[in-house]
Amino acid sequence: MKFQTAIQVLKKDAEFMGITFEQILIFIQRNPYAVPQRVIEAFGVYQKQVNREQDAEQTCMVNV
Repeated sequence: MKFQTAIQVLKKDAEFMGITFEQILIFIQRNPYAVPQRVIEAFGVYQKQVNREQDAEQTCMVNV
């Protein structure tokens, strides 16, 4: 699954549940068995991308 697709899946699930994007991320972390497998996969893709971006920022700061 691509990052943009993952974002769309997460946004649609958040809208379905009537909560914000940030709230759906917290909900999935706390209740992974309460959401469909596709949402869990999307969350994994999202987390990997966020971690890559954070690692890249840290690397840039170290090299300065």
